[in-house]
Amino acid sequence: MAYGENHDYNVGNTYMSIHAEEHAINKLPCAPPRKKKPRLDILVIRTTHTGHFGISRPCMRCTMLLYKEVPSKGYILNNVYYTLSNDTLVKTNVQELIKQHKIAPHISLYYRMKHGDI
Repeated sequence: MAYGENHDYNVGNTYMSIHAEEHAINKLPCAPPRKKKPRLDILVIRTTHTGHFGISRPCMRCTMLLYKEVPSKGYILNNVYYTLSNDTLVKTNVQELIKQHKIAPHISLYYRMKHGDI
């Protein structure tokens, strides 16, 4: 239905980054109105330069976008799949991701570097 990639861009003097989840949500067409909303899954994969999986767990911001924006486009989000650095694929849902962020928030490396949290 939609595909997204991380990418960077400049707005004036400001350097910005869009995560793959946000890019895919932005490209996701609105579902036609019907009684039964279509269900969808999201798969987030990160690969390293050696061809192995990297950690691709959605950050807090992307998790909230999945929680709010996917339903606003007329869909029900079933499962969220993401990769870990040991070549593992994790299956979860957006509610579980929100719970995980309350315990141990995942903030992207870019955001931490940009805001001096490293």
